[in-house]
Amino acid sequence: MLSGRRGASAVAKKKGARATGSRPQPRGEGPAPPAPQPGPVEPPSRSLGAKHRATLEAIFATPVRSNIPWRDVEALLAALGAEITEGSGSRVQCLLGDRVAVFHRPHPRKETDKGAVKSVRRYLTGAGVTP
Repeated sequence: MLSGRRGASAVAKKKGARATGSRPQPRGEGPAPPAPQPGPVEPPSRSLGAKHRATLEAIFATPVRSNIPWRDVEALLAALGAEITEGSGSRVQCLLGDRVAVFHRPHPRKETDKGAVKSVRRYLTGAGVTP
């Protein structure tokens, strides 16, 4: 009998699995089907409330507005189904469909500046959201 520890490959061979550690496929079954890819976001016209629709229209308004409160923008993104996570400092990461964006929360003012509104507009357009 050998003393000491056996390597993972010896244990895998003993149990009948491959040395790589992956488990064998049951007979008659092929590989698992691929996971569904996230598609474009559904049209927001019916699913959004009046406040979120107003915020969406303000983001897409021409000329670009600079008086949209950031909390309204975040609430709109959440209503559209975006996953919002806090980054370091004032950064906010948004995942909407298959699109990811990092925005900088404005401070000390609460209103979003024109450059940030343009960035949110590009992000929403890329995700398939328009008013």
